[in-house]
Amino acid sequence: NKVLRFGLKKSKKIVFYNSGNMETFLGLGLCNHSQATIVNGSGLDINFYKTKKNNDTNNRKKVNFLCSARILKDKGIVEYLGDTKNIRDLLLKSNIVVLPSFYGEGLPKILIEAAACGLPVITTNHPGCRDAIIPNKTSFSPIVLKGVEKSNPIFSEFGIKSDSLKNNQAFISKTLGNLLGVNRGDKIKVFFYQSDKNPIIRSVEILDVYETGIKEFDDKFLVTDIEFLRKVNKWDQNSFGIVEIQYNSFNNEIYNYIDPQYSLTINQDKFSEIYNWISLFDTNIYIVIILMILVSGINMITVLLITILDKTNFIGTVKILGANNKMVRKIFIRNGMSLVFNGLIIGNVVGLLVLILQKNYKIVSLDASTYYINYVPIDLNILYIFLLNICIIISCFIFLQIPLIFISKIKPIRALKMN
Repeated sequence: NKVLRFGLKKSKKIVFYNSGNMETFLGLGLCNHSQATIVNGSGLDINFYKTKKNNDTNNRKKVNFLCSARILKDKGIVEYLGDTKNIRDLLLKSNIVVLPSFYGEGLPKILIEAAACGLPVITTNHPGCRDAIIPNKTSFSPIVLKGVEKSNPIFSEFGIKSDSLKNNQAFISKTLGNLLGVNRGDKIKVFFYQSDKNPIIRSVEILDVYETGIKEFDDKFLVTDIEFLRKVNKWDQNSFGIVEIQYNSFNNEIYNYIDPQYSLTINQDKFSEIYNWISLFDTNIYIVIILMILVSGINMITVLLITILDKTNFIGTVKILGANNKMVRKIFIRNGMSLVFNGLIIGNVVGLLVLILQKNYKIVSLDASTYYINYVPIDLNILYIFLLNICIIISCFIFLQIPLIFISKIKPIRALKMN
């Protein structure tokens, strides 16, 4: 990784054949979004590849499947046709092109050549292979049907109200909806594949569309009622595939209560890149808060120091009238803290108004491909706001003590002479 990162650091553009490879490089920090670009293969001469006519396989007694790939035993090739430099002729003699590849592909040229000839393609949902296919209503898209309980509050932030789900209904992500060409109110057929049985087919109505901004979730999850999955799979109330547990603080003792036949996966481990990326924001927030307090403190020191210098004659006069340094300091402390409280009141009102507007209307948007979410999230925690205000008041009070040192050095007679 270090060698790649060093070699690619000064590259203006890094070309990828598929989105999977690009996401891998971005996830490892080997390049950034401004450098990365996808070219979708090397291209071909569409005038050379003719569209195959009369390719209706329904009325054929024999259907020819063509697999153009390296000779590998586990690919299950039935008849080896040998080497060829003219793949076009073989394509025109075939009805369907197959590429059962689970290897590192760029963008397989055979899939592009098959498409140029108008041939149907069967391939894997693997980086490179899937980039050559645009799913539509006549194709299949592998998805995960996620069952949730009626009282599940986790997805409410993304507009998924599980209480409204009924039998044979589901929420679909905006990404999947665009990919499959479906929207609210449409129906799709869902195939439940089992290794030793025929697939179970159910018609599912799209109740609504959601968008979390998290690509890993939006690309493959369809959210439905858990009771629907139990009926389809004939599960009882104690049967499940995967159980998600939401917790406020994790303790390793939970492993003592998990049966050995089950595996426990922590989201922080499964999506470590996302969590590490988010933790950087926590550090940045603390740094910004400290810098803001320092800047406000310096401003308060400057303002009060200027006020003291401007009121030198006043200080000398009240000292002659019998006021000591402590009494004079109280006057300026009250004046300084009055500015602090007025600023906090105005700042809190304006800040809370902006936060409420952002929370309800999502005014400030983000690039979901970079930030995993398409808007700036807001957590209105009154306790945190209160503690922050207390911290600012205490910090400003401490900062105000610095310019007050000069009050004790002001001599009444000298101050009046200066006037």
